[in-house]
Amino acid sequence: MTISLDKELASGRRGPDRLAPPGAKARRLPSRLRGVDWVAYAYVLPSGVLLGVFGLWPVAFGFWISLWQWGIVPERFVGLGNYAHIFGSDLVDHDASGHLQAGPVGQALLNTIYYTVATVGASVALAFVIAYLLFRVRALRNLLRTLFFLPYATTITASGLVFVWIFDPQLGVANAVLRALGLPAQTWLLDPTPIGRKLLAPIGLSPGLPDALLGPSVALCVVIVFSVWNTLGFSVMIYLSGLSALPRELMDAADIDGAAGWRKVRHVVLPLVSPTTLFLLVYTTAMSFKAFTPIYALTQGGFGGGNGVQRAGGPLGTTNVLTIEIFNDFYQEQNKVGYASAVSFLLLAVLMLLTLLQFRLLGRRTHYA
Repeated sequence: MTISLDKELASGRRGPDRLAPPGAKARRLPSRLRGVDWVAYAYVLPSGVLLGVFGLWPVAFGFWISLWQWGIVPERFVGLGNYAHIFGSDLVDHDASGHLQAGPVGQALLNTIYYTVATVGASVALAFVIAYLLFRVRALRNLLRTLFFLPYATTITASGLVFVWIFDPQLGVANAVLRALGLPAQTWLLDPTPIGRKLLAPIGLSPGLPDALLGPSVALCVVIVFSVWNTLGFSVMIYLSGLSALPRELMDAADIDGAAGWRKVRHVVLPLVSPTTLFLLVYTTAMSFKAFTPIYALTQGGFGGGNGVQRAGGPLGTTNVLTIEIFNDFYQEQNKVGYASAVSFLLLAVLMLLTLLQFRLLGRRTHYA
């Protein structure tokens, strides 16, 4: 009997299904599920539940809110009406003369772009220079690293209040320095003048461009200086980590080949730390687009909005970035919770597009050792 059974198994006429007890074939898993490590999925399940409840569900519910005219409670389903309103007069409008001008959302988007470009460009460039110098310094290295990291570890609200005092028009240190140098005092955080017009006026140039195209306002420039100062330490630490991981043999080979100074930095160091640069560009861009606390901490005095509503956003709304616009629509206006949610999804779409462009354009120039 055993010999015949072995022959049938070897010939394939009698497989494992014939040896299984009755009804076992119906209980077998589909072929695509065989070999799945269900224990691993069980370990991942709690994290997946937390991600779904606190990550995906708020996004889905926020999109649902954006389809409604929503006050304290949902009032009227408007579909894509809030989005149509955004991409209509709120993005680009016409002035009394019929010329095109930025609407409230368009101006907030332009301010966000100014803020992001200046903050990201200055912080990443300065961080690399400082990190490279600290990397080469031997004496007091840990002390210097701590000093550069302290602003990032400081509470934004507290340090923002210090900056408000520094740039106070009457008692601020900045104006005291200008007076000591014989220069006129400035109103700083109260000045809505574009920085381009401010710099060109003393030399007699007055470009005929609209203010929106002459750069950020003086008030927003002060906020940019504060943001760069506050986030610089984080970028320096990231660059130091990248520099510390450079292959020593490549650096020694560069020294043997005679590469020194700027040539070594350009042809050896920068390509080797390009993954770190890509990470910092993507991360700081996302953080700058979502920045709220530094802008609000420095310009919380706000300006007069429609219907007598006091809105955050600095002088004449010139520091009103998208996050401040969302805050104003959500908390300061009536029945605009759904509209604020729609603006937040505009912010999400722009940020995702920028992230994809960064990976597409800069990823090709990133060298992984």
